[in-house]
This record gives sequence, structure tokens and C-alpha cells, in this order.
Amino acid sequence: MMNMFLSYIIACCFLQNPIQDSTQNIYRSIKYIDIVYLSWECETFVPINCDGIDHPSNNSGIGHLIILQDSEYFKRILDEIKNLRITDKYDKPNVRVKVGIVYFDDKKDVLCIGMNRIITLNGKNKCYSDSLEKLIRSAIPISYYDN
Repeated sequence: MMNMFLSYIIACCFLQNPIQDSTQNIYRSIKYIDIVYLSWECETFVPINCDGIDHPSNNSGIGHLIILQDSEYFKRILDEIKNLRITDKYDKPNVRVKVGIVYFDDKKDVLCIGMNRIITLNGKNKCYSDSLEKLIRSAIPISYYDN
């Protein structure tokens, strides 16, 4: 009995545990990514907060919608988000892009990018990332951004 127990422990140590690899496999739990965006040059009388930009299908929603289901894009965007650092600056973004990462368990992460170079993730300000913005811009028709 003791030999079976030791064999089991040794086998468990050498087998790869998929839970340990969760950071690389989390993109597989994404159902889709939706991007709601306004023209970057759209001027408003008051700043638009993250709640102010929504799916055009909602009655109060403004913006254009893209839905992505590309697992390679999921991996790339999660890698970028993973590298975002928290900032102590508390400026509110004047949002032009809202990214919803929707998981199969119906949880959702919300990333907003303001034209004032402020990024929020689930309501918390993060340090700005050129590479993240470029990745998100790559999914949006070029006519909505300056080059």
C-alpha cells in the first residue's frame, strides 16, 4: 500500500498540472472580445466615461461594435493586459474605446482607453501602453484613427 502511495506521489510530481499553466491557457476560457469604439477625433462637450460608451444595440449605446473570436488575438491581448502596471494617477479617461473580454462563465473584464492616454481595467487606472493601444487599433477600421 505504501509503495502505491509513493508511486502516486512521484507520478503526480512528474505529470504537468494544467492548473499550474493557467496563465498561458486562460485565453482558452474567453468566449469573445467585443470592442465598442468612437472616432478618435470625436469631440464632445463633456468627457465620456467608461459607462458612457456602450453597444450600439442598447438604446443608450453609442459607438460602433466589433466582435472578435480569434484565439490568437485573445492570447496577444491578455499578454498585453498582464503587463499593465497600476498607477497612482487618478485622472478619468475621455473614453474612445471600450474592450469587453467575455469569458465562458459569463464574467467580463472591461478595458477602456481614453483619448487622453489613460487606460482603465475594471475601473482601476493603469499605466499607458502604446503596444496595447496599437493591438486594439489593429482590430478597428483604419478610418477611425490617425496614423
